[in-house]
Amino acid sequence: MLETLALAQPAPVRTARDFARVLARAARLLRRIVADQCAAGAPPALDAVREVFRETLFAHPAAGGYESADQDDLFANAFAQTLSFGLLLARETGLGPVDRNAFDLLPSGTYPLLRATVQALTLSQVLDVLGVGFDVICDTVNSFAPELLARRG
Repeated sequence: MLETLALAQPAPVRTARDFARVLARAARLLRRIVADQCAAGAPPALDAVREVFRETLFAHPAAGGYESADQDDLFANAFAQTLSFGLLLARETGLGPVDRNAFDLLPSGTYPLLRATVQALTLSQVLDVLGVGFDVICDTVNSFAPELLARRG
């Protein structure tokens, strides 16, 4: 039953508002998977990514207005948001659907930090931890036409 649910395609997205709602749901799933993995004792690949986030991006969370009490929750949020946005930006290039090689769709000269981060978040060892959560976020991002986010006026 779970496999059928995971393989089901999302409903067609017709507006930017619809897409934002669907993407938020997929990102929450991804966040929950990462948080659960951290709580259970993160596998080495995820733990390595978590340490890099902790040492570089969130060395002083209070200075950025974040609670420093739960580093794992902060990491799970940042992980889900960064991967979701990175995949969305890669899809927006219009060069094709996103998958584990989505970082290749991001122009290296334009978004070097995001490109490197998405590449690290989609390493095989990390994707093994994410399981179907990664498939859901990719299916969600791939379900919209990039023109939907084009500027108007």
